[in-house]
Amino acid sequence: MRNSMAKIMQKMIAVCGGKKAGRKALKSCEELGRAIALGGFHLVTGATIGASHAAAQGARKAGGKTLGISPAKSAEEHVLEYGYPVEGFDEIIFTGKGFVGRNIELVKASDAVVFASGGIGTLNEFTLAIMMKKPIGILSGTGGFSSSAKAIMKSIGEKYAKVCYSRKPAKIIQKLRKWIRGMMV
Repeated sequence: MRNSMAKIMQKMIAVCGGKKAGRKALKSCEELGRAIALGGFHLVTGATIGASHAAAQGARKAGGKTLGISPAKSAEEHVLEYGYPVEGFDEIIFTGKGFVGRNIELVKASDAVVFASGGIGTLNEFTLAIMMKKPIGILSGTGGFSSSAKAIMKSIGEKYAKVCYSRKPAKIIQKLRKWIRGMMV
């Protein structure tokens, strides 16, 4: 039953990244969002600012669907306490679980995860993606955590995670598509 449901449900790619991403990284993330939408995927983010919001904007501009998963319990808390936008998403799920709980729900909801820029929160999402055996893309050249991802993978000796690295969003989405299709068999 699960396999047949997976075939009819729209596949989602999460974008996780830094709130303080630089201008070049934000441009790359917007291109990433566009590539996700044009690739036929829905985009899911942590409903935050910075890299993931830029990806959401790119997906929306390309006609894609976007889902935000918020750490807040309500739209009011999302905006007033966290300082996050509600614009740019087709839907936002308010978890009320804080950052760590939101990160778990975000990674769990995705079929693959792409990382761009980022800090400690992005690192947390990365380790969750590895533990949940999600295909992973790293948008190289965006700074922050993504600049260290390859070295981290090498130092922990993780051999079974599916990770691709590229500066080109379309290349990442193409690789993730192959891995996602392989999981459906």
